Amino acid sequence: MYIGFDIGGTNIKYGLFHEDKLIEFKTIKTSDGEILKAMKSVISKYENIKGIGIAAAGLVNYNDEVVFSPNINEFRNVNFKKVFEKYCKNVKAINDVNAMALCELKYGYGRNYKNFIVLAIGTGVGGAVVINRKLYLGTNGFAGELGHVKISLKGRRCRCGRIGCLESFVGRRYVLERLPSNVDMIDVYLYAKRGNKFYLNVLKKISKYLSIAIANFVNILDPEAVILSGGVANDIILKFTKEYLENEKIYRSIDILLSNFKDKAGVIGAVINILHPEYIL
Repeated sequence: MYIGFDIGGTNIKYGLFHEDKLIEFKTIKTSDGEILKAMKSVISKYENIKGIGIAAAGLVNYNDEVVFSPNINEFRNVNFKKVFEKYCKNVKAINDVNAMALCELKYGYGRNYKNFIVLAIGTGVGGAVVINRKLYLGTNGFAGELGHVKISLKGRRCRCGRIGCLESFVGRRYVLERLPSNVDMIDVYLYAKRGNKFYLNVLKKISKYLSIAIANFVNILDPEAVILSGGVANDIILKFTKEYLENEKIYRSIDILLSNFKDKAGVIGAVINILHPEYIL
């Protein structure tokens, strides 16, 4: 049995796997400072664990250590192997969006492309780059931090410390700061779906910023496709983003897709990272 975790800025998702088949999936709410404790509580319920795969929001190096996470204060130089070695010796960690890309590569839209980008829009914004059907992690394992690419010289300071990051324009926490306190992103989507002009404009603004960033990524990497995922991404944003990209000077056609995996991609990818190292460049 394998356990896969997907740790974001709002909750923990985990799944139990028989080899690479998902047999149980759960989501638990937690708070910053209680995440590792909650993970240990989950792991301690099971015996004969062959491997623990962890998809974590933040910079995760080749030593299975999350060095920094803009949205999770608890994750500062946390070595997951050391934290969980008493439960299992086979522990592997990877950035959460890189895990999503592994899921897409093996089971999703990524099966149809050699080169693609995954852009996850949730509490924060993360990215992943696949080149010749291999996940590119870079020199330290930190490649794909597309949410922290600067798209403006102005704007609010991102939690990473920079001003003008894509995340600070389209990440959930930043979008909601401008809206009534009782509104969440699902409400924005539902109101927009009913034709509410104010909330349609909220999604249009998100899409405009996304189109600027995607045009930059395409001009640098020349992928065949960009796959959108995360709790903020939806079919309305997909539509508007495609429309805005028609006016961006990228000089070539690419596919813009909305992932079908919703909240399971990170958990699945965390276990793929254990079982299929051949997918890593």
